[in-house]
Amino acid sequence: MKKTTLKIINVKLLSPNGLAKYNEVIQLIHAERPKVKAYGDKHIMIKELKSGLDGKVFYGQFVYFTMLEGDLWFDEIGNDYENFKIPVGKHPNPKSCDFYFFPENHRLCFDDTKGVSLNAVLKYLKTTFDLFKPDGFEPAIEVESSHDFLDELYKAKMISKLEVRLSYSNNDPTEGFEKLFDNGCRSGNVHEVDFTTKAAIGQSLNLNESIVLKAALNLAKSNGEVKASIKDGRGRRKTLNTRNYPKRLTIDIGENNILSLIYDAIKNIFQND
Repeated sequence: MKKTTLKIINVKLLSPNGLAKYNEVIQLIHAERPKVKAYGDKHIMIKELKSGLDGKVFYGQFVYFTMLEGDLWFDEIGNDYENFKIPVGKHPNPKSCDFYFFPENHRLCFDDTKGVSLNAVLKYLKTTFDLFKPDGFEPAIEVESSHDFLDELYKAKMISKLEVRLSYSNNDPTEGFEKLFDNGCRSGNVHEVDFTTKAAIGQSLNLNESIVLKAALNLAKSNGEVKASIKDGRGRRKTLNTRNYPKRLTIDIGENNILSLIYDAIKNIFQND
């Protein structure tokens, strides 16, 4: 059976005054067709965008290409310089990948096995959602991290430092102290929280005894980033980062409608209250 594996990005537009109309924002971005510089001469943009499942999903392709500039070129055959006009709108070395955006759960999934990197897609989303955000909203674009990060962290022999960056969730289901922490940031008009926790000299941070740290770590899986300085089970110093543990969604495609399969999977994982 054919499978597809997707990485997931939490695309949030935050405001204490209500929820954004994500469908309108993604359609506006596509209509304006901005090119975003990923790094060097590499750029990324949306190639196409369609709607499916009665507007529950917007899907299409990102295209990633080299953008060349300048009219003066070196001709190595003739060993001379010459003026050469690059055809307008033509770009070499294109690569493309499929993506799926679900406004209800504000998650975007994409296939990063086609040569379009996670960092390039992140740069595109951060730039375009900032450009086209509705009045009164601020974007927060976060990589969904897997539970593997927490598994490795809790197995560490020693945790000497945690660096945590969080933004509040956008109506994701939370409970207990996580919900209190999340709601407190939202009601307090806090867009982002950054803090560093260091263990006492010669000691390890005790995550099991700190409801604050446990809540922050759980929220960061969808709503931030964590860097941890640890000693692993063999006593080796390591730095863990949630960015290196992206969540992967694997879908068995078969003969079924891929839009419905991915939609059901996303809804099951990130069901809003």
